[in-house]
Amino acid sequence: MGIAGRLSTFSLAEVLQILDRGCKTGLLTVRVSLEKRREQPYYIWFRQGQIVAAAEQLDHKELLSVLIRRGWLDYDTASLYSQVTRLDRPLGSLLKEEGVLQIDHLKSLFQAQVPRRLGGLFKFKDGEFKFDSDSPLPKLEMTGFSMPALEAALLGLRTHGKTAVLISDLPKTHSILSQAIRTRYSIKLNFLEQRVWNLANGILSVAEIAARLHQPMDVIQQVSFRLIAVGLVEEVPIMAPSAQTSMTWNGTEGDDLGGAALEVAGLSSWDSGESTVSRSFLKTLIDFLRSKL
Repeated sequence: MGIAGRLSTFSLAEVLQILDRGCKTGLLTVRVSLEKRREQPYYIWFRQGQIVAAAEQLDHKELLSVLIRRGWLDYDTASLYSQVTRLDRPLGSLLKEEGVLQIDHLKSLFQAQVPRRLGGLFKFKDGEFKFDSDSPLPKLEMTGFSMPALEAALLGLRTHGKTAVLISDLPKTHSILSQAIRTRYSIKLNFLEQRVWNLANGILSVAEIAARLHQPMDVIQQVSFRLIAVGLVEEVPIMAPSAQTSMTWNGTEGDDLGGAALEVAGLSSWDSGESTVSRSFLKTLIDFLRSKL
């Protein structure tokens, strides 16, 4: 089972939202275009909706290379680990148990590997993505740490959202905000995000929330957009215009979603054309898929 599409019609935050809430395990591949038409792939592995590793190659040697560069592992020892075809635990956890690395080393490695690398993807407005639930987890690239996909999305939007998000994508000043779920989910909000979420009661508008918090309007619009993008807040009523999307779902024989779910969703198989999906419908789709996965 997999999903695929373009970031220009289905944002990275929306993709991460589905994988997080669906508690999906597998590999998300994102390909973006750099200068001189050079394409750069990014590989992000998930376990039950949590991001556990990220890399730019599929040779399972990036974490070992970083350990060598930082002087935390010698080349000969790293070579021995690279020849191991199967580990029963993440490489970082194994090295910690053997006394080679400390917990602070692993935290530093994970921060560089996942939040910083993934955050940089939010500056790209277009690219291709594909999720493969059959891909095995790369134990040699894993530190033993993980992060909820939606938390990673929030971090990326905080860093690059202001430059990557179009003004037309921001909620209108008169839009009413409402909490989309009753709790904050498992996401760490910053101070301002928490306050906006608390005030999203289905009565106050973006302008009224900005006034209550004594914050500039554009700041509250950006915060509101982030919360909407990760599914914590919604505009009420949701009047977003329809957008063309090329997200596709590939079901397998006997899969509970199957053709019926594709018909309900308005989506089709890998080789289908585009279809029209509104943001309100997208939320319904996410909830539906979550109930099935």
